[in-house]
Amino acid sequence: MLCGEERFAHTPKNRIFIAVCLMTLQIYRRFYDTHYVSVFGQESKMHIFHYVVGHVHYPGAALAILCEAPIFTRTKKVIADASFRIFDLTLSEVVIIAVFLLAWRHQQICTRILAELRKNSKGEVVSNEYNLPNGDWFHYLTAPHQTTEIIMYASVMWLLWHHISWFFVFTWVLVNQVETILLSHWWYQENFKDFPKKRKALIPFLY
Repeated sequence: MLCGEERFAHTPKNRIFIAVCLMTLQIYRRFYDTHYVSVFGQESKMHIFHYVVGHVHYPGAALAILCEAPIFTRTKKVIADASFRIFDLTLSEVVIIAVFLLAWRHQQICTRILAELRKNSKGEVVSNEYNLPNGDWFHYLTAPHQTTEIIMYASVMWLLWHHISWFFVFTWVLVNQVETILLSHWWYQENFKDFPKKRKALIPFLY
């Protein structure tokens, strides 16, 4: 009902399964990072709208994937064999999974780099100040933890190519993350005189 009654499946069941697995992996990792890795300032505040969106986004993203799965649509060709075998993966699916996991891993690394800026050598939180991060993809980008988010959602978009609902999810993430990245980039440039000129906002070495 939430996705409309006239929806049809445009994506094979195996790709739906892969997308659900990848997004589940991301959801659990983000939960772990938020509760056990990231260090938030004691005076940090969040607008109630952003708080609500944060809680709605991931369940909504999962629903967007499933609502166009063959079994939940008006598509008449429901395949009886709903099993999934690892050897059924195509080359493009393997590449998509690899790109997603690469971005997933580097987002984790960059999140830890940001958290360590507020800790001492013993791992104790000693500061609430903002500092200039370095290391890993921070050598090339201002906010790689957000750029990797775009890459992951783009990977799923590639996987679910004809999936209409996911197109809207990806567009939302792309617009939201690009805006946040640009604002962060301009803020760092304004507040840190030693901000590396070679560090770009969105695309390494270009922009």
